[in-house]
Amino acid sequence: MKKLSLLFILLALVLFTVAIVPASAEDLVIGVNGSPVRLLPFKAVGRLNEIINTMLFESLTTRGADDTLVGLLAESYEAVDDVTWNFKLRDGITFSDGTPLTANDVKFTYDMIMDPEVGSPHKTFMGTVAAIDVIDDQNFTITTSQPDVMLPLRISDIYGSVISQKHFEEVGADDYDKSPLGTGPYVLEEWVLDSHISFLKNENYWGADKPVYDRITLRFLPDDATRIAALQAGEVDMITNVPPTLVPEIEGTEGLKIISGAGTRAHYLITDVTKPPFDNVLVRKAVSLAIDRDALITVLYQGYGVPIASIFIPQTFGYDPEIVPVYNPEEAKQLLVEAGYPDGFEFGFDSFTGSITDHSKVAEAVAGMLEKVGMKANLRIQEQGVFGPLRLENQTLEMYNYSFGDSTFDHGLNLKTFVSGAQGYYWVGDEALVAKIDAALAEFDESKRAALYGEIIKEFVDQGIIIGLFRQDQIFAAKDSVDYPVQSDEMFRFFRAKPAK
Repeated sequence: MKKLSLLFILLALVLFTVAIVPASAEDLVIGVNGSPVRLLPFKAVGRLNEIINTMLFESLTTRGADDTLVGLLAESYEAVDDVTWNFKLRDGITFSDGTPLTANDVKFTYDMIMDPEVGSPHKTFMGTVAAIDVIDDQNFTITTSQPDVMLPLRISDIYGSVISQKHFEEVGADDYDKSPLGTGPYVLEEWVLDSHISFLKNENYWGADKPVYDRITLRFLPDDATRIAALQAGEVDMITNVPPTLVPEIEGTEGLKIISGAGTRAHYLITDVTKPPFDNVLVRKAVSLAIDRDALITVLYQGYGVPIASIFIPQTFGYDPEIVPVYNPEEAKQLLVEAGYPDGFEFGFDSFTGSITDHSKVAEAVAGMLEKVGMKANLRIQEQGVFGPLRLENQTLEMYNYSFGDSTFDHGLNLKTFVSGAQGYYWVGDEALVAKIDAALAEFDESKRAALYGEIIKEFVDQGIIIGLFRQDQIFAAKDSVDYPVQSDEMFRFFRAKPAK
């Protein structure tokens, strides 16, 4: 009888275990708050799209687990003079179809980015690359048009992903998203618009750190409540972008945990400086003075963030703690009078949902603050898939809010984008500022370059080129069974997730 009772107990334990273990312990399902637009790397726009592409593609350099810049496809690289860099690819790297990666693939990829007819949004970020010269299958040089200390960062995760020349020429740009081919740890299984994208382990992956999960699925759950409910119901194993206000609820749920870490995402406002009323610097300064950034952080992010005056955040190279934003709504009203708008004005304000973070709530809060000093915003909130193309085509309203994750920890990569006039959606064309930025990029002495950055960012603030709001931290939630290393460059490297020990 005792043996029979023991048998029933063991059977019950087995059935209970089956009930609580997912159908496949080798699968990881993650709820993300947006969806990709393109899987062709040099056409990808938006951080979530770029994050998804790291599942499939790799770059010459990347951030290691400790956030330091390391070679990925590149075994080594060095500057041999002011404008010439030598690169050597690692041995034995293959694309997921088994064909070898060569220096010709690197040249082909970067030539495509630099070709004006291709229309890659990454062209500006790779703007100093003048030529790629292949020496042999593993060795090549990159020549820059000017001394550029940022070159190793330009060819890292976001902008430097390498594709197969042979495969691209076979499938073409229009059909590329159906069968993307990279050297990354996963391969595409399926992409269902507005639903999910799933990846299977790349059995030919060359790297020493092999992917752990057989399948990783990203479910597109832009609504915060839906994403959290899916985690609580066990439909997903992890979620991104947890609203800070809901952290206590998740921490109080058995079997779930919060995973957080420093972020690099700077929220800011962009205004059309070519047209009234924002062509007037006094109006732009009034906008900045009207915004209570501490309130934004407290109310929307429960303290998970810090105020910023422009796009530089505390961990960015060249950050000056003396340049801080000021909240003074009375002074803002006075500036509007001086600018010729004593009764205020109305304007169009674009924002969006479905990105790596929800920009719409920030826009709504900012609009309320601006209205208190006489600037009435007519908000137009759209999905990222609609707003993104409008932004790229310079079809946005007079103001929009955006955010930028400084994954390089050095804005030298991006500063020219905001003031060169090359990207219409930033409107500003300032040749004097471009010259200052070029001087900073050519300065290999870090103390001198930091001083130059300080001068540049002060001018950004004085002119109201970019009106900084705050830097937000990263907050994830997961089942206790999942370990995920948060990296402060805000590149969600989902392939580094592992089952908890």
